[in-house]
Amino acid sequence: MARTFLSRMGRRPESVGRAAVFMGLGMGMISGSGAANTTFLSTTMKPIYRRAGYDDLAAAGLSANAGTLAIITPPVLGSVAFIMAELLAIPYTTIVIMSIIPAALYVISIYLYNEFYSRRAGLKPVEILQKERPKIHVFAPAILIASMIFLGYSIPLAVTSAIILAIFIAAIDRDLRPRLRNILTGFAEGFIPMASVGSSIAMANFVMAMVVISGLSQKFTLALLSMVQNNLLAAILFAWGFSLLLGIGVPPSATYVLSSLLTAPAIINLATSIGIPQDTATLAVHMFLFYMAMLADITPPVALSAFAASAVFELDPIRTGLRLLLLLFRSTYM
Repeated sequence: MARTFLSRMGRRPESVGRAAVFMGLGMGMISGSGAANTTFLSTTMKPIYRRAGYDDLAAAGLSANAGTLAIITPPVLGSVAFIMAELLAIPYTTIVIMSIIPAALYVISIYLYNEFYSRRAGLKPVEILQKERPKIHVFAPAILIASMIFLGYSIPLAVTSAIILAIFIAAIDRDLRPRLRNILTGFAEGFIPMASVGSSIAMANFVMAMVVISGLSQKFTLALLSMVQNNLLAAILFAWGFSLLLGIGVPPSATYVLSSLLTAPAIINLATSIGIPQDTATLAVHMFLFYMAMLADITPPVALSAFAASAVFELDPIRTGLRLLLLLFRSTYM
């Protein structure tokens, strides 16, 4: 797959990073797990990074950021999307549509960082021995999931159908053909993240109920409104910093749950007070918090994607996480 993407990116020095970004995007469409996508991307691209002259720390940071795309890339998305659909009682397709623009912006930011880095580091082009035909059929399961969801079929049916299709595609492609034991192992390993998604949704409802019953959300909303002096921009900046701070210590699902319960009501109130419709304000605020929660996967010390990339490149995960933060701020906020 790496050779396929590289053959389409050209022979320029930045082609390796471009291939990594689009591999992260492509695999993220069918993964939903930032750490798993990062591990795959780092393992596949590690020798190619080194041949091109990438510093290991920069390569690990680029892989982790590109791998984190799995959390926000439709149609599968990550556990946060399922929690959002449950909390807001909205169709999953709505979240899929809303996530397209944030995902595109995140792709552009990582892409631009690679362009700037490759020019400054003096990288060299990687020779491609032969031009391979693109394996477009590997994206058929993701296309099937998206099609079935938008046609009104249930998510479990869409996912089950995609799994069967993926096994069939792998069986007829000699390069992808797995052994029966590997298929069974894949089912077993795939069940583990699904269990965490289910438990996250259950705990999200529990936390939401406790926050509402205790009145903490109302008190926090009043305190936040008093702090920002009814300034919508200041409230958004506060939510940005609050989510980023939460992401340092907890994973994306917990970051979204806490930030949405404590900061979203105040921002929505301020938005509606200036004439923005209630539904529009609610969806926009929660999608913003979704994006910020995704960044918890790359903010140290609790940074699952940073740990995954560090394990492959044999680096200190904290240093890798700090490099990720540098990449994030340079590409997104500067």
